[in-house]
Amino acid sequence: MFIQNVHNYRDEYILDKGAPYDHIAIFDEAQRAWNVEQTSVFMKVKKKQEGFNQSEPEFLISCLNRHEDWAVVICLVGGGQEI
Repeated sequence: MFIQNVHNYRDEYILDKGAPYDHIAIFDEAQRAWNVEQTSVFMKVKKKQEGFNQSEPEFLISCLNRHEDWAVVICLVGGGQEI
C-alpha cells in the first residue's frame, strides 16, 4: 500500500519479523507519536499484546533497521496543516 496508517504498519510488522518492503517511511504529525507508556497500554488493552516496550518512533525505526542496506524515516512536525 502506498500510504499506510502507522498503526496498521505496526500491526503488520509485529507479526512479520522481516524487513519492510519500503525503505522510506514518512511519519506525518510526528509530534503526536505515542511514547512507550501510551503504546504499551494500547497494545495490552486493544491488541492483547503483553510486554510491548517501545514507543511508536522506536518501533518504526526498529522495523526499518531490519534492512541490510539503507532506510530513511522522515518525520513531519507541525502545529497544523501548514506542513
